Order: sequence, then C-alpha cells, then structure tokens
Amino acid sequence: MAAVGRIKFPTGKDDETDARGNKLPRPLQLGTGSVDYSAGVVVTHVVRRIGLNADLIYNFNTEASDFAFGDTLKYDFALGYRVSPRKYEAYPAKQWNAYLELNGEFARRNKLNGVPLPDSGGNVTFLSPGIQFIPYGSFLVEASLQIPVIQNLNGTQLKFHPAFTVGFRWLIF
Repeated sequence: MAAVGRIKFPTGKDDETDARGNKLPRPLQLGTGSVDYSAGVVVTHVVRRIGLNADLIYNFNTEASDFAFGDTLKYDFALGYRVSPRKYEAYPAKQWNAYLELNGEFARRNKLNGVPLPDSGGNVTFLSPGIQFIPYGSFLVEASLQIPVIQNLNGTQLKFHPAFTVGFRWLIF
C-alpha cells in the first residue's frame, strides 16, 4: 500500500488559436494555466500467480483565467495473472502477465467565471484487458485495449470509443 501525491505546474500554452485566430476550446489546449494537486492511495496484493491492484486518486483542479476544469476522481481495479513462469525459480525472471482492469474517471463540471458548464463532467468506466512482459526486473512493456462500458456524461459531449494503448516503464531506483 502506498500514498501518492502530485503537484502540476502550468507549463503548456493555454491560449492556442486555430488558423482563423479563434481560441481553441480549453480541453484542446496543451496546458491549463493552473496549478493542480492530486492525492491518492495505491494497493497491490499478490498471492502465488494472482495479483490484485487498485488505486483511487483525486485531482484538485484550480482556476486560471476565469476557467477551472472540474475536479476528478480516477479509479482502477485490476486482476492480474502471471502466465509465465509457472513457478519462480529465481528473481528477477522473465515474466508474462495477463490483466483485466475496470478503470475510469468521475469528473465534476468545468466552471467559467464560477458558473458550472452544463456540457462537462460525468463518469466514464472502461473494461481494459491487457498483457505485460517483464524481460528483467526494472523494465516492462505492456499493451491494453480500453473498452468504454459506462458513459454517463453531462450534457452534449464527445463519447469515448475503444482505444488501444502500448507503453513501457523503466524503474530507475
């Protein structure tokens, strides 16, 4: 179990315009202009070849230029199964894992000049099967397919569609 925290500083531009000079909508900007904070908890429990992972992270978003993105609560629950090796002979060993995750985000409405925007916020939940390969103890490659199974969005918003992700992690400690 671990507690996590984060501070996000305003580093990206938040005043980009299109070819006609119209300011792009806030969600399409590279930055938010705000300093935001996150706090949460991560839990992992492994017994033999089965692992349970869960996390809950709350993002406190502040206001910049009279606009504030809604606070978010991100959640994730994953069931993992070590496909190979069947039994550890030595650690670290090359390892293949299969995962089935239920993850998503609940977002409060965005605010402009302190007024909640009707076409923002809501909840989306994904079912995300995935695989993970660990060639050695501090490096891994993973791939996942995120399938939206619940979409309770406020007002008129773009819907989420299935998405395929590939990533890697390299632990440097």
